[in-house]
Order: sequence, then structure tokens, then C-alpha cells
Amino acid sequence: MAIKAKIQVAAQPQKIFDVLSDVANHGTWANQKAGLAVKPVSGGPTAVGSTFRSEQTFAGKHAAADIKVIKLDAPSTFAFEAHQEGKKPVTYTSTFVLTPADGGTLVERTVDVNPSSFVVAIAKPAIKADMMKALKNLKAKVESGN
Repeated sequence: MAIKAKIQVAAQPQKIFDVLSDVANHGTWANQKAGLAVKPVSGGPTAVGSTFRSEQTFAGKHAAADIKVIKLDAPSTFAFEAHQEGKKPVTYTSTFVLTPADGGTLVERTVDVNPSSFVVAIAKPAIKADMMKALKNLKAKVESGN
């Protein structure tokens, strides 16, 4: 199941790409209520194959995931997989596509959920709301220069 969201940002693609590819700092612009903390596992500069561990609260529940960067094509595309363990393991693949538009950049994010399930279908509105909150925070961070 693919969930999509987009936002226009008044900045060039490379500036946004730099923030996105700084995975360990995703918590600075993700949904603040989630308390996202990301720690590097593999070390070194972010590259395809780099790994991280995340912890956050989603829908009132603790969630942890192993993250792996799967695409790093500056300044247009950044993607990672977040694999959550549990009774029913789920992998969320997040892809960000950055397209120059209207003097800034159109940021399009797609989250593919595998396996898709009834539970994921029910959670789709909450996932999309979380995606939009994060995109708005990303926009504010990039546009403020922080």
C-alpha cells in the first residue's frame, strides 16, 4: 500500500537533500510528538547501505525500527527502508523525490508498507497525517536555515 504526500519548499533541491540524507537528525524535523531518535549503526558518511536504529512513539505506542538507506541520488531522490520487528513485522519504504518547481522544490514523499494489511489500511490516515506533519516541519527547518 502506497501512501503519498507532497509539499512545496522555498529552497533548492540540494539544500533539502542535505537535510534528508542526514538520517541521524531526522528527529529534528519529524513529528515532534513522536519523539523520534535515530542513531547510526554502520558509521561513516551516509551512503547506500548505511544503517541506523530508530525509536519513537506512534499512535501512542513505542515503535523501533532498523533503517537502511536504499537510494541516494543527489539532489533528486533519497530513500530508506524502516523494518519494524514484532508479532507482525512490517517494512516501511520511504522515498523522497525532489523536483525544482516555482523557484523552489516540490518534495514528494511516498511510503510503501509491506506487507499491506487490514491494520495498515486502518492506520493509513494516521500515517498520512504523520507524513504531512513531518513534511511541514522539514519545510520550516529548511526555509529557516536551521
